[in-house]
Amino acid sequence: MTASSTFLPARTLIVYFSFTGNTETVARLLQKHTGATLMALERPADYLLGLDDDEDGPEPLEPDQVNLSNYDLVFLGFPIWTNQLPAAVESWLGEHALAGHTVAPFCTHSGPGPGQAFDTLRTLCPDARLLPPLALMGGVEEDGVLYPLEEEQLAEAERQLQAWADTVTASAGTPG
Repeated sequence: MTASSTFLPARTLIVYFSFTGNTETVARLLQKHTGATLMALERPADYLLGLDDDEDGPEPLEPDQVNLSNYDLVFLGFPIWTNQLPAAVESWLGEHALAGHTVAPFCTHSGPGPGQAFDTLRTLCPDARLLPPLALMGGVEEDGVLYPLEEEQLAEAERQLQAWADTVTASAGTPG
């Protein structure tokens, strides 16, 4: 990838949540392309995973040390679970006001696409400037097992990511 970090706002953050590693792989490719600061959303080690998102409320997350006032542009990455935004991401958004920030969302999915995730994101971040999102095919799901990105998929994801990041770079500084 060619770096376009000279065209990004200096205060750029990549926040991502990943379970199988596909979204983390994409976030790291994005960091390589942009030079942005990278931050993973982490659940506590003793938290039991329920992919059907908690009925008892948002997933708990490990506290993060991010001060969003230090950033103008936030790339937000997550996997699609049951056609939705993961509860962990909803929980983080509930704790961090993105009002006044420019947000460039991206997701990985196993085939059906982003589902309702980007609509939910718009609802949860009404005062943020949301840039056009990117939905990338992640690993393939077979018999309930999600496999990581393979070499050919990774090359295609990198190509799409670079084109999208260049578009975000071009529009990040322009008024919404």
